[in-house]
Amino acid sequence: MAENGHQLPDWEEAASPKRKSIFSKFNSHSKATVIKEEEASEEPTTSNTRLMPNRFVPRWVKSSRKHMLISIGVVILILVLILGLGLGLGLSHNPGPGYGACGFENKPSEAICAVAHALWDSQSTSTNPNENPLCGKMIRITRYNEAVGGNRSVDVKIVDKCMGCKPTDLDLSIAMFTALADEGLGRVVGSWAWLS
Repeated sequence: MAENGHQLPDWEEAASPKRKSIFSKFNSHSKATVIKEEEASEEPTTSNTRLMPNRFVPRWVKSSRKHMLISIGVVILILVLILGLGLGLGLSHNPGPGYGACGFENKPSEAICAVAHALWDSQSTSTNPNENPLCGKMIRITRYNEAVGGNRSVDVKIVDKCMGCKPTDLDLSIAMFTALADEGLGRVVGSWAWLS
């Protein structure tokens, strides 16, 4: 009688065992656990094995390495976007050349500023930003300049709103900022008041 076992021809080699992944510790639990009722040398049959699913392993561990790396990449991308928007990255005010929220054409050399969006919105009387009562109002900004050892003041006109500013912050054109402080400082403390 012929044997039921599988025989390989001489020119073929037996398949090499699968390489273990660095996640094999976690992956070994992802397949159904086989519990043998008795340790015997004979082949297992449906009568002496029982499959038990492991419900405590997260779904992403059960999937392939490719799916897991894609999932981790998506989570990192979402975190970068959330942190970037939450911290106000990329929201610097560059007033020129172009039009601000008041509809005035601006140049970087002009004595202009943008007020915080909270202040802007609190004074708004129309859906048209060009009709905001703050447009064209004058503000005097004063700051102690360490480089010259004294106070410096500039008078600026409101032409825009700043979406990344705190309620009492002002965003100045580069010409007005450099009149008060060194450009490398980026953000400085000063005082300001309405001129009329």
